[in-house]
Amino acid sequence: MLGMEVETIDYYSPAIERPYNNRVYVQHRSSLLHILKRTAYIILNFRNTVISQRKYKEFRENYLNISKEKYDADTISNASYDVYIAGSDQIWNKEIIGKEDIPAYTLAFTGEHTAAYGASCGSEAYLIDEVDRISKIQMITVREQQLCNALKKRGIASKVVCDPVFLLSRDKWKKIIKNMPPIRHKYVLLYYIDEGKEQAAMIAKTIAVSIKAKVHYPRKYDKSALINRYGINKFSDGPLDFLNETDQAEYIVSASFHGVAFAILMEKEFTVLLHKKTGERVKNLLAYLELEERIVRDQKDFQEKSRYWKPIDYNKVKIKLSEYREKSMACLREMCEL
Repeated sequence: MLGMEVETIDYYSPAIERPYNNRVYVQHRSSLLHILKRTAYIILNFRNTVISQRKYKEFRENYLNISKEKYDADTISNASYDVYIAGSDQIWNKEIIGKEDIPAYTLAFTGEHTAAYGASCGSEAYLIDEVDRISKIQMITVREQQLCNALKKRGIASKVVCDPVFLLSRDKWKKIIKNMPPIRHKYVLLYYIDEGKEQAAMIAKTIAVSIKAKVHYPRKYDKSALINRYGINKFSDGPLDFLNETDQAEYIVSASFHGVAFAILMEKEFTVLLHKKTGERVKNLLAYLELEERIVRDQKDFQEKSRYWKPIDYNKVKIKLSEYREKSMACLREMCEL
C-alpha cells in the first residue's frame, strides 16, 4: 500500500473483547435480573456466537496481514515499526477502551513516526481524558468534524478524513463477496444495533410490505423477539454475510454508521435513525454527501418525509466520495513519509 509493507498489530484489549465473550461478568452494580438476562442471552445465542467468531477469525486471516507477535498493554512497547498509524473506529472512546489501552491507541508507547487515521470517539462527551497524549501524535486525522473541533479547543490540530471503508471502491468491495451465494427473494435489510429497534423495525416492515419483500436482521442483535412481531428472517453476522446482505438488499434501514456507509457504497436506497449517543458521525457523513434528508426521528417522521423523497442520485454521490477519498489518500501518503 502506497509503497509500504503494512502489518496490523495483533493487540489484545480485555475491555473490547469482553462483550464478545460467552461469559457472564459480574460487577458490583450488576443486578440479579441483569445477570439472568445476560446468562439467558448467552445460552440462546451460543451457537450463532461461535459461528460468528469463526467467520470473523477467517476474515482476519484472509484479508489482514496480522503481526505474528501478539501484544497487550504490558508488551505493546516491544513493537517495532518504521511508522505507526492508529485508527480508526472509536479508538478514543473512554466508554469502549480500557484505561490500560490508552497508551496503545494514542501511540504513547513509541516516541516517533506516529499518526492517527480517521480516529473517532463517538461524541465529544466520550473523548478520553488523557488528551495530552493525543497531542504528541505527529499527524492527526479524525472522522468527524465535531472531534476536530473538540481537539482544536484543546490546542490540537487535526484534519477530517473519510472512514477507511470508503478508501475502497464499490467494485473492490463487491469483488470480496463475488463467491457469496445469491439471495433469491426481495428483502429490506434492518441493521440496527442499540436502543430504538422497535421504531426501526416498524419502518423496515412498512417498506417491506409496500414492495412485497421480507425483512432481514442480524441474528446477533435480536434480543427483543423482533422476529415474532415483524416477520424478520435472521442471518448469521460474519463480515462477508453483512457485505452480501447489504449488496443484495432492496432497501436498508439503519442507525449504525457502517450500516449507512455500506448502504452508500453499495448504492442502495436507505433510511437513517440517528443513534442517541453517536449519531453525529452519521450526520457528518450525510451532510458531506448532501443526503441529510434521509434522517428520520421515528416511523411517523418517516411516513411524512419519505413521500417527498426522490431516488438517490448516486452519480452525484460518487463524485463527492471520489473527492473525499482522494483527499484522504493524500493524508495517508503524508503519513507514510513521516
